[in-house]
Amino acid sequence: MEAPALKPKKKKKKPKKAKRRGPRSKYDPEMHPQLAKWMCRYGLTNEEVCKELGIAHKTLLQWAKKHEEFGKAIAINRLAVDSAVEDSLLKRALGYDYEETKVIATTTEDGKTRPLRVEKTKKHIPGEVRAQEIWLRNRMRDKWTIDSQSGNIFNIMNGVLIVPGTQNPEDWDAAAQQVHEDQIKLLSQS
Repeated sequence: MEAPALKPKKKKKKPKKAKRRGPRSKYDPEMHPQLAKWMCRYGLTNEEVCKELGIAHKTLLQWAKKHEEFGKAIAINRLAVDSAVEDSLLKRALGYDYEETKVIATTTEDGKTRPLRVEKTKKHIPGEVRAQEIWLRNRMRDKWTIDSQSGNIFNIMNGVLIVPGTQNPEDWDAAAQQVHEDQIKLLSQS
């Protein structure tokens, strides 16, 4: 019996490179990372960056993913601005001291102005309640919440609801401890 004839192996064709669809990318590796850096440093949102660059939001996200230097420019500079705002908010929440300098001048008979003396005054700006609220609600969300109906801010300490204005903040720990002791008494009586 005759052996079956072997079929010659077909050569595998190399797949053709897919043709690009749509227009070429507007991305310029020299220009766009620098633009992104400065726009984010000035606090622009993603939507504003897209508008300035004339691209869609989806394109911005694709560029950030595809071009490492562009993505880093956005992330690092946005973080720098957010940190500066956070520092400023903390400063406003805590209050701060500064020195004001005033130059007292006098005018001579010939019409020239000359400094007479320099006054330096130390001033204190107290902490702002609104900045404190923002900080606490964002950084300590589990303790500080807002009542959706009244808009009042409440502090929950050791499971006890503390309503600002009803007690001094220094007394909150003592109030929470007293409530805790009262609960223990009630439980021991039953």
